[in-house]
Amino acid sequence: MKRRFLAVLLAAVLLCCAIPAAGIMEDTVKYTTLNVGTTTGFNGNFFSSVWGDNIADMDVRTLIQGLNPVCWDNENGAYVFDEHVVGGKLVTEDADGNLTYILYFDDDLYYSDGTPVTAKDYAFAILLSIAKETEEAGGGRMDGSSILGFADYESGAVPYLKGLRLPGGNCLSVTVDAAYRPYFYELAILDVTPMPVDIIAPGCAVTDDGEGAAITGPFTADLLRQTMLAEGTGYMTYPSVSSGPYILKSFSGDRAVLEANPYYKGNKNGNRPTVPQIVFRTVKNENVISELENETLDLAVRCTRQDTIAAGIGLTAKNVCGMVNYARNGLSFFSFCCERPAVSDAAVRRAVALCTDRDRITEAYTGAYGMKADGWYGMGQWMFNQVNGQPEGILTYGCDAEEAKKVLEEAGWIAGEDGIRCREINGETVRLELKLIYPAGNTIADLLDESVITALKEAGIALTAEAAEMDELLLKYYRMEDRDCDMIYLATNFGVVFDPTSAYDPASEGNRDMSGLKDEELYNLAVDMRKTEPGDLEGYMTKWLAFQTRWTELLPAVPVYSNVYFDFFNTALHEYTMYGNTGWAQAIIDAYLGDRMDQEVLEEQTY
Repeated sequence: MKRRFLAVLLAAVLLCCAIPAAGIMEDTVKYTTLNVGTTTGFNGNFFSSVWGDNIADMDVRTLIQGLNPVCWDNENGAYVFDEHVVGGKLVTEDADGNLTYILYFDDDLYYSDGTPVTAKDYAFAILLSIAKETEEAGGGRMDGSSILGFADYESGAVPYLKGLRLPGGNCLSVTVDAAYRPYFYELAILDVTPMPVDIIAPGCAVTDDGEGAAITGPFTADLLRQTMLAEGTGYMTYPSVSSGPYILKSFSGDRAVLEANPYYKGNKNGNRPTVPQIVFRTVKNENVISELENETLDLAVRCTRQDTIAAGIGLTAKNVCGMVNYARNGLSFFSFCCERPAVSDAAVRRAVALCTDRDRITEAYTGAYGMKADGWYGMGQWMFNQVNGQPEGILTYGCDAEEAKKVLEEAGWIAGEDGIRCREINGETVRLELKLIYPAGNTIADLLDESVITALKEAGIALTAEAAEMDELLLKYYRMEDRDCDMIYLATNFGVVFDPTSAYDPASEGNRDMSGLKDEELYNLAVDMRKTEPGDLEGYMTKWLAFQTRWTELLPAVPVYSNVYFDFFNTALHEYTMYGNTGWAQAIIDAYLGDRMDQEVLEEQTY
């Protein structure tokens, strides 16, 4: 598909969806509670990505966590300091090229219980994310190699992190290792949320003896299991205090109740939440429209299915609700477990891609509101828009079972009497009998036979598909338990920072190594992309295309589609807008509940 056509398609999708609702709303109603619905189930991980990510969990996380020193500026497409958090800063560079950021935090930052937020809480958050104790407690150990001294800290050679300092007062110092520079998203290193050491690690403290910051006291994996993971009380799911605009008051598995945090200072715009209470719950796709009509739902977020979107657009035409749409910063995909013998061969992965009718899946699920993806990108990423759609030079895969047969035969996979291909790998005969797991209740279940399984069988690959609950599926995807499957169907949204170095580091283990792929060239291309001077968009784009080209050669996953999200909302919700990579949990802080909007106001807001 040509770049120009895709660019026109994307523009057309976004333009044709900008249908304003007409007419005047009859009733005037004041609201104190906003009922928000998501079709994605919760896992209850409201702490951090070190225990795995789920987009509904991330929404709650965004609402209850805050006071980050830096934030994303959509207008300029870069990280900037949040002056409501950082009162002053000093940046220095030494003779070796190490760059130090010294941050002076405001003294009026508080947790939701009124206790002060200090520099030690930020230092604790960084240390906790890279601590071996976190990994021993079942979480993932984040990559802290951007900070000076991480290698010695990670190995246990020293108990402190040299590049993380507490100079005194309410001040934090972070030194970026010269070996990690340049880094295109350099300020992202400072994008950290404060964490209360007294609650997560009682009896412990964050200290700096002059060599670097460290966690001192009885800090163990057992302690974290008690404070983080205890059923009914663990901070992971039931954070007793938090730093964001809202407080989590209760969670019952499919429903989270949040109330405005009276101690929250405000977001980057200086705004504090005006919606007193949010009830955020799961809702079935087939019930979204009826709940909007009956006003048991005030805001439906990230609607993706074309039938839901079409019906929602119909509601706007009948003056029932307003809507916003925005390109997704991610995609759906079939992820391979490349550590498994059969799919460790790139030829098998390419054959699976050639037997996957991605056009059919895309059309069935998103209709005119999405497009087939051919690489590791999403429609909402600035890189995608920089190339006006399809990146040139990357490998693309049509649906061609005959070509899949050729690929497998050339790689030595021979069909047996039953038609299933096999090959000897490391002295053992491996048959192409693959297992796929997918989220229970997902529409993909209705599409697998015609879109994947039949063509695979024709090519000599047997595929068994099994539904799995989302929490189980994510545990396997993030390699937090043994994987007995070869493929996983799911979707992801990228953060504003696209830095896949950790995911494809041959030395990575645990939840950073989701694909199980070990390829030095892909890793080096990711590092090269990361090591671009901040602001050098052209240089970054050249390296991004090189990364995408290698990625599509190896195919650690079969990309399926990216799409346009739609949010439908009660017209009593004012100033609910999306900019760039913001989500509803960020947008709601700048919004407010009031009288129903009349025609003129609604037309201005609905797009």
